[in-house]
Amino acid sequence: MLEIKRIEEEEKRKVSVFDLELPEDALYSGMTDNEEYLSLQSLHNKLLLKLSTQKKKKIYFDKEKSLLVVGSQNIKIRKYSDAHFVLSEIFAEGNINKEWFFSELSEKYDSEALFSDKKFYNSIYQLNLKLREKGIMDLFVTTRQSVTINKSYISS
Repeated sequence: MLEIKRIEEEEKRKVSVFDLELPEDALYSGMTDNEEYLSLQSLHNKLLLKLSTQKKKKIYFDKEKSLLVVGSQNIKIRKYSDAHFVLSEIFAEGNINKEWFFSELSEKYDSEALFSDKKFYNSIYQLNLKLREKGIMDLFVTTRQSVTINKSYISS
């Protein structure tokens, strides 16, 4: 087994991870369990902070142009489609943080007709495929019953 020599405190080099300056011993396995835990916790927190600030992008839906804008990416949506309707509801003023249940969207779409949740789930699924082609992997968080915008894309 190779022995790793520890460098004197004043001569410690820095290791760059996502442009974060970390002491070399943050990745050193010869520490006590408590030191290793604290070091890994610090690394974890710094990475989360860095990733969360990198992801926040300008997002909005232009209902008139039927255009979803995520950062510098423009995604054209067919006007008057199910996806257009869902995006119009999600991006209506004050609704961006809301969890939208597909049954609720169905009721808003047509209160007389009984559309299944699958209709709106499928429209979000197809929209997610379109977003993945543009490199946006996780904008919408879906369950079998609802859709939300990933919190990391929403500015506080």
